[in-house]
Amino acid sequence: MPFISFIYKIDGDEKIYYGKYCTDHISDDHNGLDLEIKYCLQYGINIYRLQQNLSEIMCNIYIGVLSLSTDEGIGTFSSHAEKNIFDFYHEYYEDKTTTYVHGVLVKDY
Repeated sequence: MPFISFIYKIDGDEKIYYGKYCTDHISDDHNGLDLEIKYCLQYGINIYRLQQNLSEIMCNIYIGVLSLSTDEGIGTFSSHAEKNIFDFYHEYYEDKTTTYVHGVLVKDY
């Protein structure tokens, strides 16, 4: 399963967060891998914040891609324990979407 490992920063917050975006296909029709995951990241964080009774993030989120892995020739499956390591963990596989923010399952969307 292809995945993108990345760091992200929320405008006004000095902390750097880590994320992983796993999917069954990463399109090559985009203007940058950071833009490929930006909508999913922002949406997932805002759903998490609403579940925690916090306001949505209305500022910029900056993303830095650390690595891209494809599954050409070598399986790249990872364990679900990673959801507890990454601040944001998103997995889309066979029409099932699962997202965790800070290890907490975000309502499926």
